Amino acid sequence: VFSRPLASTQWSGNPIICQNDSVLFIANIDSGLIYQWALNRQPIPGATNSQFWAGLPGNYSLVIRNNFSCISTSDTIRLIASSLSSISITTSGPTIICEGDSVVLNSILGTGLVYQWERNGQVVSGATNSAFVARLSGTYTLSVLAGNCSLRSQSVQIDILPKPISVVSFSGLPVICGSGSVLLSAQVTAGNSYQWFK
Repeated sequence: VFSRPLASTQWSGNPIICQNDSVLFIANIDSGLIYQWALNRQPIPGATNSQFWAGLPGNYSLVIRNNFSCISTSDTIRLIASSLSSISITTSGPTIICEGDSVVLNSILGTGLVYQWERNGQVVSGATNSAFVARLSGTYTLSVLAGNCSLRSQSVQIDILPKPISVVSFSGLPVICGSGSVLLSAQVTAGNSYQWFK
């Protein structure tokens, strides 16, 4: 009677897989052992070493065969994909606005999420909600932390256009005698359009 090999596995990392992350599985090492890693009980092609990087969610196990063709299967290790897979930013209106106006930047909502907005690569102090009111020109991004998984959004460019100067001057006194008149003048700037109100 030949003894079965020991099929023991350990892993380095977190059983919750973040986007583009993986977990290292490590098996016990002994001479003459043949390894085969499996995902959901199906052999993984090429996964025949004592170590294996797992990047997909599912149930992983290891089958070990020794020189006497005796087989032993490890306990199952389950990897779970993080619910946080992507971040997108939506805006409440145009991203080119006038000075003094604002645009609301919105992102995903979820329980247990931690938010941090950045402008031009710098953390915006106190901007830790899923929505942010942008009043300054710049490139805005959002980082979201869910458990041990962190994702960063694509950037959104906000441009603030200066308001035209609206100063009216007049010649003489602002008193009209009889059929007289007073000339009101606005500053002339190329590209401006004008509308007077009474």
